[in-house]
Amino acid sequence: SSKKSHILTYSIKGQLAYVNGQAHISRFERNLQEYHAVILRLRELHFIDIDGVNALDEMIDLIKAQGKPVALSGVNKHIEESLQQESEGYKFLHKEKLIFPKTLDALKHFGFTPE
Repeated sequence: SSKKSHILTYSIKGQLAYVNGQAHISRFERNLQEYHAVILRLRELHFIDIDGVNALDEMIDLIKAQGKPVALSGVNKHIEESLQQESEGYKFLHKEKLIFPKTLDALKHFGFTPE
């Protein structure tokens, strides 16, 4: 049975930029073995710059390097425009249909069924 606890939902809030990018990246340098999928939740992300885009791409690469599927959820229009232009990770996930409007949609995609 696929429990919600086996899916890591990681929220990035406020801004993603040079100042905090490395802290987020380091979270995914750790072992993700206990999870079978990762959802990067961007609903509360309001600002991203090129350093933030690079940080997001690095997070996506680190998760994929551990053999885990990764999805994005709750990307607002403003952030989406930046990612469409500048993020290789976003383009990859878009092609793989792993970008979801709501976190629950992403959870369901990975096999979580609400009680």
